[in-house]
Amino acid sequence: MPQNPELPFAIPSPEGRGETAETACLEQGASYLGLAEVLQKHTDRLMAMEGVVMVAQGRDVFGRDCITVGVKTARYVDKIPNMIEDVPTCVTVVGEVDAL
Repeated sequence: MPQNPELPFAIPSPEGRGETAETACLEQGASYLGLAEVLQKHTDRLMAMEGVVMVAQGRDVFGRDCITVGVKTARYVDKIPNMIEDVPTCVTVVGEVDAL
């Protein structure tokens, strides 16, 4: 397993298993383009939901692609769907956001 000198742990390489990074991502449920397309398609709807303060492309705690949704308080967490077009959502309470 390759070791990045900047990281204290090994990162498995998809190419080492005969896969490309794209096929490895597809096995996780999202593709590079698919996530961006789904995000672009649903950002306005998500941002219009009460309590939502930000929407972005992100990664879950396991490093898998997801749509990250920031909400004002915990009471809005359950209002966000778990999946949007087969792309998982990761909801985080970020509080009120003020524009600079």
